[in-house]
Amino acid sequence: MTSTLDPAPVGLATILGDPDAFLAETWGVRPRSYRPTALPGTPSPAELWEQFDCGLFVSPYFAVLRDGRPVPLGTVTETRVVQQQPRVGYADGAAVRAHFATGHTVRLNQPEDWHPGIGELVATVREDLRATVRAALFLTPADTVGVPARSRRDHVLVVQLQGRTGWETGDGDERADFVLDPGDALYVPADVVYAGSVRGGDSLHLALSVSRPGPGEFAAAAVTGFLESAAADAVAGTHHYLSPAEKVAWLRTELTAYLTALDTGELVRRAVRAHQGAEGA
Repeated sequence: MTSTLDPAPVGLATILGDPDAFLAETWGVRPRSYRPTALPGTPSPAELWEQFDCGLFVSPYFAVLRDGRPVPLGTVTETRVVQQQPRVGYADGAAVRAHFATGHTVRLNQPEDWHPGIGELVATVREDLRATVRAALFLTPADTVGVPARSRRDHVLVVQLQGRTGWETGDGDERADFVLDPGDALYVPADVVYAGSVRGGDSLHLALSVSRPGPGEFAAAAVTGFLESAAADAVAGTHHYLSPAEKVAWLRTELTAYLTALDTGELVRRAVRAHQGAEGA
């Protein structure tokens, strides 16, 4: 089973509309809800429960949460013999179901690693935003708080797949409430407080956490490029003859010249690659 919308080529435009308008008007500014024109194929709750029953999920690809905190792993996992060796951390389907029945949320981590449709979405949004993107699926029972109030350093994009959820964002004069039905999406900027609760029956939603390189990473990328430049190579054999003051003067002159001539696009590419690599490590 797929999402409520037909599978189609996915990207930022299919979920949030015109990417340029989104980045100029909404990104980092305010929460906003959307009605995507297309979504990727996604697993249904029944398919997810089938995989739990078959024992295909293993830690850390899943967690069971109460009030946003994971329960002890030993209460929802079992040890299995795989290739004649005991392997810990396999999901105990019956235990996970029992926790779900008593109001616990089931979180599936990094579904982009094992589900093609979500993997495609993550890859295209990652490219569209030139950012690091991580995904998680949240299966939450009826009439419970699926996401306690919190803020994150990452930007968050929520896509409702099954059921209905209500979301409170911000506080004071900046507070805004949203209701998401299947096929709806919500963007929440970094550092904005938000909380989600289930309205009615069981809910399944996909959350994408998005982060882009900050000033420090751009500076690090620039310095790394400078240290690989011809000027840095040229001084390598002579710096032993320079005094500390002369080295500082050389650095001020050559680094200023390097930064003045540096191609902005290349610096962005370097910083994005470094950020994505660090976040994926």
